[in-house]
Parts: sequence; C-alpha cells; structure tokens
Amino acid sequence: MLKSCSKLCLFILPLLAGLAPTSGASGASGAPAPRETRYTFLFAGNKAGSMVTRVQPDGERVCTFEFNDRGRGPKTETRFRLGAGGIPVSERTTGVDYWKTPVDERFERTGAKASWKNAAENGERQLDGPAFYLGLSGPPQEFELLT
Repeated sequence: MLKSCSKLCLFILPLLAGLAPTSGASGASGAPAPRETRYTFLFAGNKAGSMVTRVQPDGERVCTFEFNDRGRGPKTETRFRLGAGGIPVSERTTGVDYWKTPVDERFERTGAKASWKNAAENGERQLDGPAFYLGLSGPPQEFELLT
C-alpha cells in the first residue's frame, strides 16, 4: 500500500495514544547490547498489550506487537531493514491479525523497484524517488519511522 492512510490512521492513532514507553537497552555482557524500546498498551487504564522494538547489531529492527481486546487483537513480529534516510527497504510481518487470521506480509525495495504482498494486494511499482510502505498488518512502530 504505497499511499496515504485514512481509516487505518483513525484506528492506529488512538492505539499510539495508549502506548507508553517502559524501558531502555539491555543485553548479555561481552556483546554489544541491542537497543530496545518497550511500550505498554493501556486500555481503560489496564495493561492490554505491548510493543517491543529491538535494533540488532546488524541494524535490523525486530518489532513484536500484541494487544488483547476481549480475546481479539493482533500478535505479530515485524522485521525491518532501513535504507537511506531511515526509510524501510524491506519489511516482513508474520503472526495473526486482530481477528486471529494468519499474517504473512512482505515488502521489498531493490533499487527503483518496490514489491509487496499482503492479504489485500500483491503488487510492484517502479519508483522515481523516496516512497514509504505502510503495511496492512504492520505495528504502530511504522508511524514512528515516518518522523
């Protein structure tokens, strides 16, 4: 989905308002610690889920996201590789969506060619400038990458 969001933003922005950072980096001694950011998802003041993003030593970002809304809610892992300007050049999300439907979503940009596949579409496009992929089942962390 290489386009702007509308209804998705209306759903995700309230989710972002419910996320609160809870800790910083950690790791085993002797090896560089991956940078880690943790958020807690609050629903009516109660913990309902979390999002943890780790930046691996090789630069890959691994984001786990889940929340529980009366038995519904996503549980996903997304792996990002960033290119120039911090824009993702590859992204893969696996797990289950809000309705517990399996998710296997992919995006890749190689040179000027972008390709993607998710539950709603399978496409590719030649690009002549910067572009940002907004996943169908991606975590709120995608929006953080836009800043």
